[in-house]
Amino acid sequence: MTDHTISLGDIATRDVACLSIAATLGEAANLMAQRRFSSIVVIDDSRHPVGIITERNILKVMHDRVPLDSPLRVGMSAPVITMHDDMDCVEAYQECLHAGIRHLVLVDERNVVTGVVSETDFRSHLGLTALAGRRKISSIAKHSAIVLPPSCALMQAIELMQAQRKSCVIVVEDEKPVGIITERDMVRFYSGERSYTDLVLGQVMVAPVLTISRNATTHQAAETMLSHKVRHLVAVDDAGRMAGLVSEHDLTQVMVGGLAEVRTGIEERILLDTLPDLVWLKDEQGIYLACNRRFEMFFGVQEAEIIGKTDYDFVAKEQADFFRQHDRKAMAAGKPSVNEEWLTFAEDGYRGLFETIKTPMYDSRRRLSGVLGVARDITERKRTEDALHFMAQRSGGDNAESILSDLVRYFGEVLGVDYVLIDRLAEEEGIAETVALYAKGNIIPNMRYELRGTPCDNVIGKQLCCYRQGVQAIFPEDRLLGELQVESYSGVPLWDSQGQPIGLIAVMDGKPFSNEAEVTGLLKLMSVPCLSGCHRHPLAVVC
Repeated sequence: MTDHTISLGDIATRDVACLSIAATLGEAANLMAQRRFSSIVVIDDSRHPVGIITERNILKVMHDRVPLDSPLRVGMSAPVITMHDDMDCVEAYQECLHAGIRHLVLVDERNVVTGVVSETDFRSHLGLTALAGRRKISSIAKHSAIVLPPSCALMQAIELMQAQRKSCVIVVEDEKPVGIITERDMVRFYSGERSYTDLVLGQVMVAPVLTISRNATTHQAAETMLSHKVRHLVAVDDAGRMAGLVSEHDLTQVMVGGLAEVRTGIEERILLDTLPDLVWLKDEQGIYLACNRRFEMFFGVQEAEIIGKTDYDFVAKEQADFFRQHDRKAMAAGKPSVNEEWLTFAEDGYRGLFETIKTPMYDSRRRLSGVLGVARDITERKRTEDALHFMAQRSGGDNAESILSDLVRYFGEVLGVDYVLIDRLAEEEGIAETVALYAKGNIIPNMRYELRGTPCDNVIGKQLCCYRQGVQAIFPEDRLLGELQVESYSGVPLWDSQGQPIGLIAVMDGKPFSNEAEVTGLLKLMSVPCLSGCHRHPLAVVC
């Protein structure tokens, strides 16, 4: 099963707290408080669900001052909305929103209780945290939260929570949050021995309250909730004053909504991840909102670890400044901005030249929302262009030796290999002689050698060959490979205008090729004009 079709059975809590219909509200509250359960399933003798007691139900019976020894049917919600294990999670959560509930009871084909799924389960197990990073805390923080002073009576807080269907009260002093009372706390108060009707908030509030900057992302809020195992965060300004409230319910709606959006475009996402290009999305402040698999390779971490962070978290300040400069350039221009930049991949050390296009993005009201980036690897294209330009410059010269020496030096330096040689067939059968030989930064005297038992014998008059590593073991008779400590080899045959073999071009290195495609591509580029008999190609002197 793929991660975008997770079923309720995959995330359900199987340790279900159940009580008989004959049990009391006090028994339910005690069990919920002791085991920190947010719900109790009420069952009949056949374990069929007939009702459910949640923290919200306990709040209501506290509001109505229902005694602890009252039967469950007085305070439970009924009938129970049930589903089966194979129900899709996103569809199930949307059903919860429609029904205004936060718990689902799972049953088998006999209608026997098999599990419970809460809003916390949806948030914790669906892997939705990354999707939360698409917006800021300020976009979802509720400013209508119940705010009361420490001196306020607990019963007043209960009245307001019940009337407004709120899950908590924030205790504030001098505009700063100092405590919190949640529905879970109400269960504890209701089941306790002490009367709750004469308590004030300052006596029972949970303090200190967990806060988060109003400038934080919803991704950061989701991570904080998961790590601290809480369901509420108070958003504060720079001075620590309360600026809003973010609840588990708010975040889960955002995250599941994000997952639904992903589903509608799952084919596009698959395509995005198969692209060889780097693709990413940032907001106006340079905070990452999304990226594809190729971009993950650049930073060396998964998308979930990138979202909510900036370039400064992954690359040197100088490079991060460069990236940010071009982000701002695109946003200021209101149109795509194009630049070239060298990138080194953290995952495998690959370094290449990339053409990057940054395009400003706008929301439905045409307000700037961020920058979309696409970077395409143009290393091979650039080096091909440079090679063609070099060969064009050196064509038509009178000094053949100088032309060929420049050519092998150029390719040795561009490809970063130890040896480059251009051979032609000697008049003696089975013998080749170099016409240009580059060795570790120098042009050295030409030589003659016997082709038999060498990798060159597999190239001349035949086809391109490439041995990425271990070439000495493949050609043990070629003693020169051992003397030169050659590990990798690639060569391409040269032909005259009549299609007859005349020689080869080869490169060798003391380490395995890390750029095999680039090596073979440039070798092919050099050989094609000679095949066509182009007299202006530098290798025409060999022909």
